[in-house]
Amino acid sequence: KTKRLHYYFSYNYNDSDFNDEEFSLRYSSVTDFIKENEMLLDELFTIYKIHEFPTPINCFFGNADEFNLGNLCYHNLAHNAIACYTVGRLALNLVDRIAYEADLSGYTYHPHINAYFSLKYSSYAAKMEYLDYSLRFKNRFVTEYYSEESKSIIKNVREQYDKTYGKCTASSFDVHKWIQSFAYVYNRDTEQPVLFGYSFVGYIYETYGFDTLMEINRKASSVNINGKTFENFVYEWHNWLVQQF
Repeated sequence: KTKRLHYYFSYNYNDSDFNDEEFSLRYSSVTDFIKENEMLLDELFTIYKIHEFPTPINCFFGNADEFNLGNLCYHNLAHNAIACYTVGRLALNLVDRIAYEADLSGYTYHPHINAYFSLKYSSYAAKMEYLDYSLRFKNRFVTEYYSEESKSIIKNVREQYDKTYGKCTASSFDVHKWIQSFAYVYNRDTEQPVLFGYSFVGYIYETYGFDTLMEINRKASSVNINGKTFENFVYEWHNWLVQQF
């Protein structure tokens, strides 16, 4: 238990995404996991301008099918609980809860913002993306997520990543470059920008800051910030994206 989070691991817990080398219930790996989550909370409490959770959140980790979830995780506000099959999904749900406490959830780009910050502050969330890069699908619980079309797209993205940045290992993998590669592949055969949420959110946050990101999140197509419309921001992001490759 920590002040903010209470962790519950099922007996003989076996993470649905990570093997024993990547995450196990050894004291050292659990301790590192907890420390990382506390760092994520510290950073995002400051960004979202909240102090603490009203009560500690119960975080349950079970084996596949144990919680009867339709996905890798579930966030239940009424029961103040998060349930996961993999440690890689906890960060996403924590960001979701922080946004809720700050009354900044539920807007247009809210899911992409949650995903961006989880990738920024959680090594396990980033490692899940590396599993896609390495085409290691067999350990995923929701296997139907990876249709043949999805696998083909991921292979194309990996080829683009390798071409631009070189082949990588788990330790050299750059999750943000991976997301940009995804966005570029979606855009390279189109004349009009195809908005790729994670990438767009990251560009706006890193370039203009959190307040501008939240304003775009609230108003989307009707936004006007210092004379810039939503379309202006999208084309600016798209031009930046193309320059990366």
